[in-house]
Amino acid sequence: MSGERAEADFEITAWEEEPVQEAVNGGVAITRARVIKRFTGDITGSSVAWLTMSVVGDTSMAYLGVELFDVTVAGRPGTFVLLHDALSIGAGGHTRWTVQGGTGTGALAGITGAAAIDPRPDGGHGFTLAYALDDPTG
Repeated sequence: MSGERAEADFEITAWEEEPVQEAVNGGVAITRARVIKRFTGDITGSSVAWLTMSVVGDTSMAYLGVELFDVTVAGRPGTFVLLHDALSIGAGGHTRWTVQGGTGTGALAGITGAAAIDPRPDGGHGFTLAYALDDPTG
C-alpha cells in the first residue's frame, strides 16, 4: 500500500432535514438529514451523506453518518463510503471520518483512510483525504 493525500474544496448543494424527535422540556432533539456535496480540487465529483443528529440545547451535539462518494481522487475514478462520528460537548469533543474498508470501486478499489474538514473564514470548507490503495501489482 502507498499513503497519499488529496485536498479539495466542497460546497453543500442540498440539505434536506426532518425532525425525528422534538426537544421536550430542554431535552434531546433528534433529526435526520440528507446532504449533497460537490467537490473540486484533487477530488472532483459529488457525495450524498445520510446523517442522524442529536442536540441538547447549546450544551451537546452529536451525529453519525454514512456518506457515499462518487468521485475522482487524483485522477482515479470510483466510489467509496466515508463513516462519520462527531461529538461536541461545550468546548470539547471529537470528530472522526473513516473510509469504510471494502467499499471502494473502480480505480478506488481497496481504498482505506481517513478524512478531515477544514472550515474556512469565508464560510467555505476544505476537505483532506489521507488514503492508501492496495497495490494492484501485488
